[in-house]
Amino acid sequence: MGQRGVGGWSPVARFSVALALVLVVTAVALGGLTAFLIGRYVEDETVTFTQDAVAGHFGTVFQNSVFRPAGRSSLPRGAAPTN
Repeated sequence: MGQRGVGGWSPVARFSVALALVLVVTAVALGGLTAFLIGRYVEDETVTFTQDAVAGHFGTVFQNSVFRPAGRSSLPRGAAPTN
């Protein structure tokens, strides 16, 4: 007669705890997704801004190939880059 249900919690208490857990999990998932998407946006905008700034400032020194990945060099085969 002293215990009611599982662990002695009333149905309202169990519902409240379950609802709180669902809300916490949803908030963490939504926060993580938002942080990821904002991070990608900031990274893309930073890359674009930096490319434009470098191209505008050093446009007469460098060619557009400066922004290509290292594997796609515009140097002829066998030519070593000069530093």
